[in-house]
Amino acid sequence: FDFDDTLQDRAAAFLQYCDFFFDKYFPALPPAERERRRQEMLRRNNGGYVNYIDYFLSLFEEWGWKDAPPVGDIYREFQFRFPDYVSLLPDAEPVLRELRRRGFKVGVITNGPSLLQNRKLDVSGLRPLLDIAVVSGDENVHKPDPEIFRRTAARLGVACASCLYVGDHPVNDIEGAAAAGMRPVYINAARRDFHPDNVIEIHSL
Repeated sequence: FDFDDTLQDRAAAFLQYCDFFFDKYFPALPPAERERRRQEMLRRNNGGYVNYIDYFLSLFEEWGWKDAPPVGDIYREFQFRFPDYVSLLPDAEPVLRELRRRGFKVGVITNGPSLLQNRKLDVSGLRPLLDIAVVSGDENVHKPDPEIFRRTAARLGVACASCLYVGDHPVNDIEGAAAAGMRPVYINAARRDFHPDNVIEIHSL
């Protein structure tokens, strides 16, 4: 499985982090402006596919936040605080438990910095249900590079052709898994218009 937007609702988690951020740094912000900035933070975060130093700096500049803490401190805090708000999809844990009951090996392959993604997995409570968890930041290989999928299968002692990989990202998850020889499953919980050819599509786990 992918993690963000497959096992957890990343947008819901990120908006909770935004609430923490504004409560701490802008407690007197008028509600309408707070909500505008909150939604802008989510939109510009691009599902996590950003350079976070540049991301935060651009926000600080736009807001005219001249006495902001060092951007490195904000990013470090983000890596600890964002995972505190992991928002698992309701069926994530039951599905993983049922797969294990049926004798399947279960794992996660996720892109992102080591600290951030590993803390998400720890806070989520899912790690005891996983036979393997592979974080791109630990591997120096990132989806959609098929190597990260091949490494995962090899460590499990199975062939890629024996693996299903469930993910929401058309390139990183679907194309990456297919290139490695896994059978991709496209989870389209947001009911996007994209429908990959010759790939199983589901709307919930």
